[in-house]
Amino acid sequence: MCRPGRSTTMRRAATLLVTDVDALAQVRVCVKTGTVTENRILMWGHAHPRWTALLWLGGPIVWFLGTSAHGRRFRIELPCQPSVVKQFTAGRRAALTIFWTGTFWGAYEIIANHPTIVSPIPLALGFAAWVFNGWRNGIGIYLDERRDAIVLTRIHLQFSSAYVLVRQRRGLGSVGA
Repeated sequence: MCRPGRSTTMRRAATLLVTDVDALAQVRVCVKTGTVTENRILMWGHAHPRWTALLWLGGPIVWFLGTSAHGRRFRIELPCQPSVVKQFTAGRRAALTIFWTGTFWGAYEIIANHPTIVSPIPLALGFAAWVFNGWRNGIGIYLDERRDAIVLTRIHLQFSSAYVLVRQRRGLGSVGA
């Protein structure tokens, strides 16, 4: 299923239900830019349904138990331009630099016994930069329990269309329910 989404740039964003992970290996269109590429990135982790984010209200232990019970491990290879990977890692590196600057600044204030309210600012800015970079340059992945499939978000519409074409050529029909 392909759904056009909002995007703050010239890119067209889409959401894609991935029911055939092997078909992803045959797609040659960058997941973020929509241009042809042979470069690939490997993503792995633990996908869980969107509703599990609400479990944070119960604390980290409740969240961990809930996501463990309702999650699924994934490992996918996606086509991605090297410039996209560079942009993501540069943003992540900048966010970590800001965050750790605040951390060391705060440690210095504690050691020097000269506390100010300034040191939490880089901590908050670094965290915000980390979240913004992931939202802007990253690929969202969650689990659709009803269909037992991985869903990719914040991807290019051309990548989504290429995936659908590959599935049709393989004789697996359309994507979605």
